[in-house]
Amino acid sequence: MSRLRLTQLASGLALAALLAAPAAAQRRTEWQFGVGQHTGHGHVGVTIGSGGVQVSAGYGGHHRPPVYCPPPQPSGHWETRVERVWVPGATRQVWVPPQYETRYDHCGRRYQVEVRCGFWDTIQEQGCWENRETRVWVPCAPQYSGRRGADQHSGRRWR
Repeated sequence: MSRLRLTQLASGLALAALLAAPAAAQRRTEWQFGVGQHTGHGHVGVTIGSGGVQVSAGYGGHHRPPVYCPPPQPSGHWETRVERVWVPGATRQVWVPPQYETRYDHCGRRYQVEVRCGFWDTIQEQGCWENRETRVWVPCAPQYSGRRGADQHSGRRWR
């Protein structure tokens, strides 16, 4: 049973006990009436008296209350490192116009002949070296502790 369910059960038991308490007991200056329930996970109880209502819940037997364990924290640190990086130059396309040649026919008249078609040429600009800063996570080295009297290799225990 969950703790909330046990508390609801105890509240219901307290109301039943209050209604069942004799009227003479209610007129006394100090009085107390208690009801409890043991479960497989612990116990829950309600005490009603002149001092008020008390609800108690606990873990019994071999069961232990849950323990909060925070998530493990990463061990290490951030470092800023400078790296030298090659940055290639930009590329651009250039139109190369067609080439013509002047020729003469058998009568001596001039005419032009296309020797090479026009095309797009890709030109790569010159690149350069740059220094760039990058943040790198550096984990801590594992730590070990040795036991007294043990040799160097068998006595190491990781923390």
